[in-house]
Amino acid sequence: MEANDAQRTLGAFIAPDGSFIRQLDVLHEKLDGWKRCLRNMHSGNLRAKWLSYRNVFLRKIMYPLIGHTLGDADLQSLQKPVDVEILHIMGLNEHFPRVVLRGPLLYGGLGCTSLHGQHIIDKLVLFVHHIRENKRIAEVFYTSMSLTQLECGVSTPFIDLDPVIWFPLVTPTWITCLWRDCKAANIDIKMHTDCFWTPTATRKNDLTIMSVANTMYRGTQLVQLNQCRLFLQVTYLSDIASVDGTRILLSYYNGRGHSDTGRNTRLTWPPMGDLPQQYWALWQEFLERWCGSSLRIPTRLGGWFQGAEVLTRLCFFMLDRRLLLQNNDTYLEFSPSPPRSRTRYLTTPRPFTDVLDLSRLRAADITFKNDSIYVISTHSIQDIINSRQEPTTTTIFDLYTQLPSPSKDLLEKLIGPLLSHSNASRIPYRMEPWWVLATDPFVTMMPSPRMHGFSKLLMVAS
Repeated sequence: MEANDAQRTLGAFIAPDGSFIRQLDVLHEKLDGWKRCLRNMHSGNLRAKWLSYRNVFLRKIMYPLIGHTLGDADLQSLQKPVDVEILHIMGLNEHFPRVVLRGPLLYGGLGCTSLHGQHIIDKLVLFVHHIRENKRIAEVFYTSMSLTQLECGVSTPFIDLDPVIWFPLVTPTWITCLWRDCKAANIDIKMHTDCFWTPTATRKNDLTIMSVANTMYRGTQLVQLNQCRLFLQVTYLSDIASVDGTRILLSYYNGRGHSDTGRNTRLTWPPMGDLPQQYWALWQEFLERWCGSSLRIPTRLGGWFQGAEVLTRLCFFMLDRRLLLQNNDTYLEFSPSPPRSRTRYLTTPRPFTDVLDLSRLRAADITFKNDSIYVISTHSIQDIINSRQEPTTTTIFDLYTQLPSPSKDLLEKLIGPLLSHSNASRIPYRMEPWWVLATDPFVTMMPSPRMHGFSKLLMVAS
């Protein structure tokens, strides 16, 4: 079986590579069958024809689509003949303006949602439902979102980014296509910062590599730079900088990566093959534009944040003149060559058995050359900065106190008794996804407590 061979599952044809060609062929067959049914019905029975569209045909079409990632252009081959039939059912000319046909009733339109619009709605409902109710599927969603975040290479949640710029950088998935389609429809999905993983800075003045690249490059060049970054398995400037925070290491500049610097990554990265030389030429051009030909970092990196998540581990350390390699919970020692050398060491290790004094330990950058290890730079591991503590949120009243004043006033009018300190301080706050579907610049939809697995929607002014 080929990767694009679709197999029938529960009402849908799914291919391993995500191809929807076979599914569209099946939907066209259903469209032809529905059109034949309309021809057999009494021409004056318009109500029955409309009900057949809403309750029969539309459900047959939308159910299998929810597992696919079709865009608006992909559905046009279905949408055009469907529009003609709908207009005939309404007693209108088939050349009736589609803008009026799609327009909301509030503004004088006919309120007929397009197939792609309904496709987005169905996927949003499914996404929110599984994130809130189904732990196993929610875990799969979070894993997919974390991988997409890693592919973007920025600290901003990818659902807040512009898919016109960032979508070409990531692997197309069900969730990334939902993100693309929602942004195109002016729908913003907001999630609590604790809901899914995003990388955080480990050092003061640290920057994500792709946030800087985005200010200099666009399109294909940005994609090529991201491919180089994924190959090197780095995210932040600190991942490719020397431990003293002053310059970019030549190993990363030349595309050799962790294998030549004595570092390793804590993450499982997408597999990358060999990249063309033109990609690495662009990578070097980017680093020189950023840091100059000397690769000196414009703003020196400061100390490490206490408790920060370290994605790239430093494995080599200096203890006075002794070079140590951390191997899980033990250390290996490398002998200097010659014995009084401070920078050159033999590549054959021996167990380190002395008592380790962490106050004297210094992180070290190394490189391998001529069957020897050379120390490039060192920096004290005691250079720790206390990270800013976020306010603790344990009750509903804690959430209420963190809101801006206009939102507080509105919530007091809606559910004032619940927000009294005596009541709200006793109600525990359970961390869950927090959704904001911004469909209007002046109105935002926010979910209230769940009922029967779904959320009521309260209209809350922004």
